[in-house]
Amino acid sequence: MTTNVRAIVAALGIARDAARYADVYGIQAQGSLGNLELYTRLVKGAAAQAREANPPVTVFAGLSTNPGGKKVTPQDLYDAVWANAGRGGGILVAYSGRRCVSSKCGEPEPAVAVELLKMLGQRKD
Repeated sequence: MTTNVRAIVAALGIARDAARYADVYGIQAQGSLGNLELYTRLVKGAAAQAREANPPVTVFAGLSTNPGGKKVTPQDLYDAVWANAGRGGGILVAYSGRRCVSSKCGEPEPAVAVELLKMLGQRKD
C-alpha cells in the first residue's frame, strides 16, 4: 500500500467506521514494517479513529515476518511493538505461508517470530 493510499484510508475514516460496532479492530499495518515512522503513524492514527468511534474497542496492530516479501528482522518487529505500546490492545503476527496466493509473499520466517517472542519475554519493565 503506498503512502498516498494510506493517507486516503485515514482521510476517509475507515478505521472509525469499521470499529464503530466491533469488539476488536485489527490494523493491517504490517506492510509498513521497515519504516518505523510510517508504521507508527498508521497505527496511531487508526487506533485513535477506532477509539473515537468506540472507546472500549480492543485494537490490535499487525506485524508480519515477511510483509509483502520484504525481509524484516526480529529487531524491526520489536521496535514496532514498543513504538506503539499503549496505543493498541496488542499485536497480531501474520504468518504468510503456503496459503498465500500473492506473488509478493516471501517464504515463511518462523525464526523471526520466535526471536521476537524471546526478546519480548526478556524485557524487564
